[in-house]
This record gives sequence, C-alpha cells and structure tokens, in this order.
Amino acid sequence: MNEILDEMNGHEFKFIYKTELFNEILAMIEKKKISMENAILLLKCIGYYATLKGIWVSDFERSLLKERFEKMIKNEVKKKEKMNENLLIDL
Repeated sequence: MNEILDEMNGHEFKFIYKTELFNEILAMIEKKKISMENAILLLKCIGYYATLKGIWVSDFERSLLKERFEKMIKNEVKKKEKMNENLLIDL
C-alpha cells in the first residue's frame, strides 16, 4: 500500500479519497469486516501521505465516519472512569 501511495500524485489522491470511501469504511466497521483499530491505522496512513504530499482531504469532514468518531470522543470523555486513553488519542 505504501508503494501505491508513494506513486500517486495529488490529483489522484484527492480523486480516490472521497466522502464515499470514508462512508464505506464506516459500513465495513459496522458489519465487522474491519476492526476499529485497523480502520484507525488505515486513516493514519492516509493522513500521513496526505500530509507528505501537502494535500487537504476535505471530504473526510463531510463523511459519516467523522461523525462516528466525534460521538466516540464525546462518549469517552463522558465516561472518564473507564476512559480508554489510547483510543481517545488515536481518534
């Protein structure tokens, strides 16, 4: 995957990482096809390469996955006694 991302230019990168892709990742999480931890690792990888290429992936802002992460963050903050700090940091 790293080699593919290395070879992509900015236009190709923005073309692939659209809102639909992030919504599909959320659907995969809900169907238990991918774990939350693996989804977070995938998003970190996407973010890393977007930063290296100087690209802003604005489609994530409009995705359902972003809303899900925001809810998870709020829930983790509310239950401070059981807060999973590693999950909160990843989110």
